[in-house]
Amino acid sequence: AESSGVGLGGAHGRLPYGRPPAVEKGEQPPEEMNELQKQIRELQAALMAEKATNASLRAGLTHRKDHMPEHLHESSTRNSTTGTGLPALPKPVRLNVTIERGEADGTLGAEIDEWQGQVTVAAVAKDGPAKDILCVGDEIEGVGGARCKGDIKEVLRLIIESPDVVQLAVCRRPAVPLLAHEVMLSLGNSWEPVLLTLLSSRMLVYAPVGANVGADGYSNFNAERERQTGESAALFGEVNLLKLSRLEVAEASEECPAELLLWDSEGGKYHFRYELQ
Repeated sequence: AESSGVGLGGAHGRLPYGRPPAVEKGEQPPEEMNELQKQIRELQAALMAEKATNASLRAGLTHRKDHMPEHLHESSTRNSTTGTGLPALPKPVRLNVTIERGEADGTLGAEIDEWQGQVTVAAVAKDGPAKDILCVGDEIEGVGGARCKGDIKEVLRLIIESPDVVQLAVCRRPAVPLLAHEVMLSLGNSWEPVLLTLLSSRMLVYAPVGANVGADGYSNFNAERERQTGESAALFGEVNLLKLSRLEVAEASEECPAELLLWDSEGGKYHFRYELQ
């Protein structure tokens, strides 16, 4: 959790050392005394706010743990002896891939951006050349044999100058669930329970409660979704947060539970409802 940035020697500066000067009864305290008292009051208020923030964070983390998917909760318990209390993260995989440019526009059918200091695949076109080759979240570390880790300008330059078949060196880190909660998904005429999960790759995925999507999230999710047919397939879906074009949140009331509506730039609409148990 991030600190509020207020502390000794921080936003209020350092407090003077030594005792404050004595003030006789009936005398006005010197100016430096007033300033010291003011700083003490401000510091006390900041510390109280910090305690309230920490208490809120602890409550939020407890709520998150209580609502973790079962496989994450078990993993966290197993790793509690390490002192972290966090699930063990799967190791990243480094791949060398080749992608042939699309005949129509000459692109790779993928968008890239900078994320956490890395050149990252932000989106992959559903019918583009990079489909089934690149994944959202892949980090591009090299193009055509040249290393260009963390330099998006160099990555773009090398891709533009590459021939029709582009060679990429990528680092694929398993998409780890950050938050997960059971919600109701609207299928038009009915509401069905799903597990809504925010992944570290900036993807929001949903699947039936209890589905075997695994602790590494995205890869197992795709495999499980491809096995579905008919109505059950509608209970699997994903939303790329970078493609969101509109978001609406309706707070809960006595007549209606809290609702979340999402629209993406590709025409998708997603309607979720959170019902208190």
